[in-house]
Amino acid sequence: MSLVKRAMEDAEARGWSNGPDKTVCDRHVEDDALERLIAERAEETTCSYCERSDAEPFAAPLDVLIERIGTSLSHEWRNADDEGVPWEGGYVGATYDSYDLLTDALGDIPLNHDELVSDVVGSLPDHAWAQRDYLRLRPADRLSSAWEDFGTIVKHHRRYFFAGFRNEGHDDDDYLTPGELLDQIGRAVREAELVVELGEGESVYRVRPHPPGEGYETAEDLGAPRVENVKNASRMAAAGTPLFYGALDVDTAIKEVRFADPDVEAWTVGEFHLLRPARIIDLSTAPPVPSLFDAERRHLRAGLIFLRYFFEQIKKPFKRDDRIHIEYVPTQVVTEWFHVWFKPEGGGQIDGILYGSARQSGGVNLALFIGNDGAVDAGQEPGDALLKLISHEPGARA
Repeated sequence: MSLVKRAMEDAEARGWSNGPDKTVCDRHVEDDALERLIAERAEETTCSYCERSDAEPFAAPLDVLIERIGTSLSHEWRNADDEGVPWEGGYVGATYDSYDLLTDALGDIPLNHDELVSDVVGSLPDHAWAQRDYLRLRPADRLSSAWEDFGTIVKHHRRYFFAGFRNEGHDDDDYLTPGELLDQIGRAVREAELVVELGEGESVYRVRPHPPGEGYETAEDLGAPRVENVKNASRMAAAGTPLFYGALDVDTAIKEVRFADPDVEAWTVGEFHLLRPARIIDLSTAPPVPSLFDAERRHLRAGLIFLRYFFEQIKKPFKRDDRIHIEYVPTQVVTEWFHVWFKPEGGGQIDGILYGSARQSGGVNLALFIGNDGAVDAGQEPGDALLKLISHEPGARA
């Protein structure tokens, strides 16, 4: 075997070959992980692509960038021939050459300099690229599809004993049972470090509407409703299951109540303080999805892409009326699963969920897994209560 052929085969196997003897600075990349790579490996004082120079090193050898790109692509993209893409005088399916892969198929374009793109493309394997595991759904799409199936199952087939249930017609490798999906959601929450702690003394606000001239003054009245009063389902709980719904600021708490009942004329705002630290799943802001070129965090990509979709589902406006809204059953089931079965790192249980407000831009709501006895008035013995009522203030429509 000739040295040239062996070099070509070695480059194909590792995913990249050496590029020209050039240097590159962070001005020519649009990807955070690649920017950090260049900063960490900077050993040159000039850049080949903008002729910038400095007394201190700021540019990295081009091969550092090429190696990271070449080794990263294989985590989601492979040679179309190896992935079983059908061929009928041409590939029957979505394939890309290296140029189109870097400038289109990845979504976020990582490089912004034409000469740099050309140099990197010239160092990548000369084959057609296809999605890894081409005959299967992408991992994030697999989770989204499983969520749709999960909704169908718990709304129309099995509300309680559903963990291993399979919808008819789903016998392929991409199918996840409801139990498997919940495990995947829990894994994504843990790996993304979405379990946070609200400290003792943290303020939480809850608003209760009432007729003008009336009001509420006690934790019993301003806390979670009594079991006998929970006659309708909510976004996160079935009828008969009390939860404490509040917000981290007054304006959000008021807007949530006024949106739910546009005719409300008066209300009371209760400010509560946490009596102990609370472990909360923070679904208020979807965490950023790591770059494919982030070697340390790219394994989180599928889970976080799905969680961004899930976050939008859980913050959708809730309709308060006497109808039975089965569309909320999936989030009710997931909420109960978080409460009863989910185990964060280090063990223990979750006290509640933070989620974004659909009424107030930047507002954050909080659902706590407590009943009416979970809040006490100032001066009372706390017992097992999580909240203490600090103040109550009247409010009214202007």
